[in-house]
Amino acid sequence: MDYISIYKEIIVLFMIMGVGYFSSRLGVITSSAADEISKLLMKVTLPALIIVSMNQTFNKELLINSIGILIISICVHVAFIFVAYLWSKWFDLPQEKMSVLRFLIIFGNTTFMGYPIINAVYGELGLFYASSYNFVAILLIFSYGIILLSKRGSGSILKKLLNPGFIAVIVGYILFFMQIEFPYVILSSLQLVGNLTIPLALIIIGNSLVSIPLKELFVDKQLWYVSLLRLIVIPVILLIILKQLGLNNYLVGISVIMSAIPAALFAGVFARTNGCDGNLGDRGAVLTHILSIITIPLIIYLL
Repeated sequence: MDYISIYKEIIVLFMIMGVGYFSSRLGVITSSAADEISKLLMKVTLPALIIVSMNQTFNKELLINSIGILIISICVHVAFIFVAYLWSKWFDLPQEKMSVLRFLIIFGNTTFMGYPIINAVYGELGLFYASSYNFVAILLIFSYGIILLSKRGSGSILKKLLNPGFIAVIVGYILFFMQIEFPYVILSSLQLVGNLTIPLALIIIGNSLVSIPLKELFVDKQLWYVSLLRLIVIPVILLIILKQLGLNNYLVGISVIMSAIPAALFAGVFARTNGCDGNLGDRGAVLTHILSIITIPLIIYLL
């Protein structure tokens, strides 16, 4: 198992966060500039990245396993949603905070962290299956995720769904199943714009950490509960269930690893642009990524 490659991917993420942190310290990126960059991420660069990432070659020979991964992904996300809902009933917290905590439990960093780790463990074939798993995650994060973080009475569900990210998912699905190829100039432009997403998101997280005392990152009990559910409890339960079903190694391994990925990097950005506690989202994303240095190798070892 190439653990070195896994650790390298995690370290790179934190290095770029450091750029955002020190840029803020030096006054290069102000809070107002960070807000504008967050809007750019949500409305331009992330939709471009989604469309490009869904530009996969359809292979009928892999269709059965892809459908299997897709079904497992649906079940896993339904389980995450159900567990997050039950967990929220135990605590009396403001909606703006509880919605963010539930978002952190349900949605993982499956694209930016999941793909590199799957590639390190399973190679290119693993990436194909990981993209099938991620279809469900992308679709839900721009539908249920937006609705979850939106304040009650803040608009119709249809209006919330008609956001650039959700539209990009629909376009991506159409292009994938119809195998429509973009002209080089369009595809290359989308790739260049989409490639801005990961570093900009990490820089924004690093920027937000300037206003967070270090102790706040580790003393919030709610974030530790979220991390335990997200990184250990649900992935281990999923591993036990899938093993009992006798599925092949690809279906079990990829599904479990993708479910054990730390919380979505965009948790803070999503929360901030929908009127919730963006600071809490940033702290949750960073804490789960720090803990994943230990938990991801542990989950892979259990596999």
